[in-house]
Amino acid sequence: MYVLTMKKQILKNPPVVEAVCEVRFNNGFDLDQATVDGFYEKIKTIFPKRDKVKFEEIKVEFDKVPDKSPRSNHTISERDRFLSTDNYQFVQIDKGIFAVHFVNKYSSWSDFSSKIFAVYEAFCSFLPEKSIKRVGVRYVNAIEIKVPKIDYSEYLNIYPLSKNIISSDNSLFSLELLDRSHDDHQTVIRMQRQMNPEYFSRFILDIDTFSENIGILNNASFKQKADDLHESLEKVFFATLTEKIAKNFY
Repeated sequence: MYVLTMKKQILKNPPVVEAVCEVRFNNGFDLDQATVDGFYEKIKTIFPKRDKVKFEEIKVEFDKVPDKSPRSNHTISERDRFLSTDNYQFVQIDKGIFAVHFVNKYSSWSDFSSKIFAVYEAFCSFLPEKSIKRVGVRYVNAIEIKVPKIDYSEYLNIYPLSKNIISSDNSLFSLELLDRSHDDHQTVIRMQRQMNPEYFSRFILDIDTFSENIGILNNASFKQKADDLHESLEKVFFATLTEKIAKNFY
């Protein structure tokens, strides 16, 4: 990972367009209607609205035999979703998994994490076994630069690692970096430049920090794990951007 060169700051205007915390458990359990209703009763003061989201998955397999028709499998499933009154915050649950989302109205980690911890405690109350397979904290940031031509070395500390990929001719690009330098977690950094008619340049900085094969955590240990992942994610965020662009978010 690129050397951290920026001091952590409190952001008054975070560029987060979506924040997600997903928790997967090793042993799923059937979400019968009584379980779903019981979970809702525990979180309805935070997420008073509820609906279902449909997921369609199509898998196609091809064989080496040229005349043999491909095999396809089409499955449709639903996930229960619980939303805040303004729909900008919601939680989705499935067998052995929950995910908390803040979309467009992210304010702070303290606000986001308080909802995560409430959902964790409620969800675990229905789990026969609380062994965690994966915990991930992911922030998707939209960053806009209003200059006619970009010299990315002025805005991205990671540019020396990617200068053969990212040019300064305003071309589109997609970049993914994987940081495995820590024993207890990994981080995936994805960057993609988008065209935006209102700005000269807009790119997405998607940072996903996660731990796997964690085991059983009580509420306090889970809180510490989530806090640690967020702190690591923050360090990556500030290490990725130069002061020239990061100061716009203070």
